[in-house]
Amino acid sequence: MTLSGLFARCSRRHLAALSGLLLVAASALLGWLMWHRSAKGPGLPGDDEILAYVNGTPVSRYDVKLGIETTLGELGIRRLSAEAEAKMLRSVIEQRAIAMAAERELASGDLAAVDRRARSYREGLLVKAYLAQRSALPPLEEGAARRYYDAHPDRFGGGTRRVFELLATEREITPNERAAMETALRAAAEEPRWDEVERRLQADGLAVAYRRGELSPGVLEPEVTALVRQLRPGQVSELTQVRGRIYVVRVVEDRLSAPRPFEQVRAEIERSLRPAQYREALERVEREVMAEAKVVEVGGTVKAPGRAASTPAAAISAGVLADGVRGGR
Repeated sequence: MTLSGLFARCSRRHLAALSGLLLVAASALLGWLMWHRSAKGPGLPGDDEILAYVNGTPVSRYDVKLGIETTLGELGIRRLSAEAEAKMLRSVIEQRAIAMAAERELASGDLAAVDRRARSYREGLLVKAYLAQRSALPPLEEGAARRYYDAHPDRFGGGTRRVFELLATEREITPNERAAMETALRAAAEEPRWDEVERRLQADGLAVAYRRGELSPGVLEPEVTALVRQLRPGQVSELTQVRGRIYVVRVVEDRLSAPRPFEQVRAEIERSLRPAQYREALERVEREVMAEAKVVEVGGTVKAPGRAASTPAAAISAGVLADGVRGGR
């Protein structure tokens, strides 16, 4: 019997009662829908703007923006043209259609493997989002950057700089050249102006080079660097052969230089201190979560909390750390 027929057979009183029941049911259903929507929390931006349907499933603007962000990054969302956005919509539609066809046609084992990978990927995203939320950092402790600056002046141009000068053969010498070259360099070691000695010896046809500079890593051959470090200011080395070349070295002075002003390097120091602060925060969050987690070991080994660096969560933490440092939080 149709609904209209039922109404026709009902008395006025029954009709009023039935209408009241329908109103109550409709109100309850509306209330449930409103509660369900609010319980889910705020929607995704653009997810309520449907651009297409694929086999009855909606494709929203959020889906398109997600595809753009995955392909081009966040910057791509701001710079993408309308034409390129339309192409991305077509790409999302095609991907959805192919994925739905795959669900119908792939073997159950293949689908299970895909589901497991999807679950693992989702867990990774959840861990990254959770760690980023829980490991938000407070400002650096007041004075931390200053203490680091005072403890490491050499990293900002300060400290003692050893100034050296040397005379050396320009190339590997032959046995026939050795005696004359050693005699010339021994005599030069007594001279006050080695730059003038270089010009005089070169005028005599000897391939000798003069050099002066501040000692720093990589400036000289390792053996020559060690020689410079052994000398005192004003002291001259013995003739030393390194890879076929003959050297004589003199330390001119140990020059004290002031570091760059603190305010010029403060931001640089704070950036350098952030990674350690992030690591401490991430390790703290991992310890708190694992302390409450119920883990049952079945035929394997579970890493101790203190060795969290080898866990998947720690690997994801590295991504959170890099994001946080780049963002300058």
